[in-house]
Amino acid sequence: MKNKKEEPFQHEVVITDARLPLRLFYSNDQKPTYVLPHFHDDIEIIYLLTGSLTVNINRQQITVYPEDMILFNSNVIHSTISETAETTAYVLQLPCQFLKQCTAEPGSYSFELPRSSCQNLTPQEDKALIHLKNTLYSCFCFYRDKPAFYHGKVMSLLYDFVYTLYSAFSVPQEVRRHTNEFKYYERLSSITNYINEHYTEPITLHDLAELISVTPAYLSRFFKKALQITLTEYITSIRLEHAYTDLLTTDYTVFYIAEKNGFANYQMFVQKFKQKFHNTPLKIRSESQYSPSGKPFVP
Repeated sequence: MKNKKEEPFQHEVVITDARLPLRLFYSNDQKPTYVLPHFHDDIEIIYLLTGSLTVNINRQQITVYPEDMILFNSNVIHSTISETAETTAYVLQLPCQFLKQCTAEPGSYSFELPRSSCQNLTPQEDKALIHLKNTLYSCFCFYRDKPAFYHGKVMSLLYDFVYTLYSAFSVPQEVRRHTNEFKYYERLSSITNYINEHYTEPITLHDLAELISVTPAYLSRFFKKALQITLTEYITSIRLEHAYTDLLTTDYTVFYIAEKNGFANYQMFVQKFKQKFHNTPLKIRSESQYSPSGKPFVP
């Protein structure tokens, strides 16, 4: 197997194809990152290559090290923090619909992957994890290079990957889809989707509360309890991530970038930016390896 740590530099190479049921990318952010608490129907697997990640899953915190794989089950709230700029990983997301094609009752199972860094794996677990890693890497290479008939090869690798998950790392669980639980996730989705679509505009607590027909006070408590972050912190973080991307991929002025991404106060933008990325916007831009061409790096 090729040494995965020798991959060429990319910021985040996202591979999507309408004919294939996956989202797969090699991630190298080149900066400390915080992925906000979120959830989705897809299962998500992170295979860490370098650096480290602090992962929060349903309010439980763990640290992930190189050669670890971490899996987020469907509709499980999770977030990740990387405090170093050298963190690289493969990330795979598999839609729930694809899993339904692989088993009659996908909701009756969840997955638990042991971490290699724990050094207490059974020989069977170690063998199965190595197989998952090799299969994921092969899938990425075929998908990236696109040789003739690669769709068929990628599909065979995906089925192999899912088979290994089910045969080695699945855990039976009671199917749970109560009305209250559905309403809980539906409310969270409505709020986070609205923020992601309207972060460039003024967003008030009253507007968001009205969106899901609750009081502002209730929404404040509900959101903080669910995601362990306040609404204001969540909105600010979304705006900062978009501002960071604009900073590195455009030649817009820093003042315009702040305004474009929903910050009404420039000084507040610089202060929050420095808190999150440990440097000023101008310093980040001057030290960046990117050119403001607006074009992504492709492996």
